[in-house]
Amino acid sequence: MVAAPVDAREPLTSRRIVGASALAPAEGEVTVPIRLPDAGVASLLGVGDVVDVLATDAESGTTRTAARDVRVVALPPDDGDVGAAGLGGRLVVVAAPRDTAVTLAGAAVHHFLTIAFTN
Repeated sequence: MVAAPVDAREPLTSRRIVGASALAPAEGEVTVPIRLPDAGVASLLGVGDVVDVLATDAESGTTRTAARDVRVVALPPDDGDVGAAGLGGRLVVVAAPRDTAVTLAGAAVHHFLTIAFTN
């Protein structure tokens, strides 16, 4: 299975191909889509990466960790669409425990999200 969009002339490498198990959440996890407003940051991600998701409040400038050690399970094609908060950027799908997924969903509507690589 192709992990992320591939250009017509781009060679397929092992980094672009994943098995179905890489996309499935582990027991007790769910998949949750989040939109990173900076598509450039999202372009640094690969399926299987483990990241922390950081949420910044635009008004106060404070940043908090919305999720720790979530696994990227899909990088849908950049469709140019905007998310619920009216922001562009890039959609990223992560696997997270259910309670963390709820926190991420709320953060995605009220904060700017970015990631920090953990490994």
